[in-house]
Amino acid sequence: MTTTPFASDEPLLIAHATDLHPDGGVAFVHSVALACHAGARHVTLHANTSGREDARALPEPSALLERWAAASGEAPKMVVHERMTHECCDDPVDTLLDAMEQLHPGLLVVGTHQHTGFNRVFLGSVAEALARNTHAPTLFLPIGKRGFVDEATGELHLGKILVPISDVEIAARALSVIGALLDRLKVPETVFFLLHLSDKPSEAHLLDDLDLPQREGWTWERIEADAPIDEAISASADTLGVDLIVTATRGQDSILDMLRGSRSEQVIRHASCPVLSVPMVPPSP
Repeated sequence: MTTTPFASDEPLLIAHATDLHPDGGVAFVHSVALACHAGARHVTLHANTSGREDARALPEPSALLERWAAASGEAPKMVVHERMTHECCDDPVDTLLDAMEQLHPGLLVVGTHQHTGFNRVFLGSVAEALARNTHAPTLFLPIGKRGFVDEATGELHLGKILVPISDVEIAARALSVIGALLDRLKVPETVFFLLHLSDKPSEAHLLDDLDLPQREGWTWERIEADAPIDEAISASADTLGVDLIVTATRGQDSILDMLRGSRSEQVIRHASCPVLSVPMVPPSP
């Protein structure tokens, strides 16, 4: 699958889903910066399941854009921004999904509290459930962890990206989407770390079978790890100091996945940096 939502000549909508939690600002900062650099329309979306007026205001980007302009000494950049409070269902995930059906965003940006164990089973994760049921690539921002946007300047730091390789078709989809996004953002130089598990010799051919996209300023490094893939991804990301992990997913397609979560979801729960989860099914036009 080669279709991506990030072609430079196509309009792009970035949706930022928020529960209005005071710690969720990192997702808003990243979504605004991405919209600013990509020339995208930006929508902040909140699910109001109570049906009551919420006194907490949805965030607005003007203060951020003015701060970034002051840091650069340039005029503030313009971002077409909308705020949307959606009501339809008792469940926040269903409410947000209903809104997503109307918006058809090319990218969804959410903050996640990385629930694990008891909290994940009984409280669940709205962010994971939302991403699992949408066809849009989803950028997860672990709250309290490092991001790739400089909050003082709005500059992007995407010089190191980790892409786990366990399946050629899945890896190709991940590389296609992140490549198109980097082109749209005009990121000048990036090192891609392709992570392969050395304890699976039968899959040693995977990296050789990949058709790697070539751009000026892009470099590729192959790395191996002798560990379970979820541990290998987290450990490699920390050791290399990557700015972003990119993983494609077919979602939950087994009983074990339903209990433990898909591989992408397991990575999201333990990552110390942002994770871009790319569905194998492209977003609707």
